[in-house]
Amino acid sequence: MAILKDEVIADSVRKDKVYPSGEYIRYRLSKEVIDFVRSKELSHWRNYPLEDISFLKDGVEILATISHEDYVILLMSVEEKETRNRQGFHFDSEWK
Repeated sequence: MAILKDEVIADSVRKDKVYPSGEYIRYRLSKEVIDFVRSKELSHWRNYPLEDISFLKDGVEILATISHEDYVILLMSVEEKETRNRQGFHFDSEWK
């Protein structure tokens, strides 16, 4: 895939994602990648070649998206969830 090709670290199959699509492309967290992701609204990812993006830290998925459902799944503590909901977000369940 030509999108940010100079920033690609690996591509393969990963089945332990919150929403596994069968393949993944891993990018280094460079300024170019950050600017690219920030340039898009959630709705822009629907049917985009890089649909359903997620972020991992130390091999653990900490944020996942399911764009066709308008879902953003975020790994957080109960306290963080309550804080975010008081800020106007709507995190309402735990991902199993």
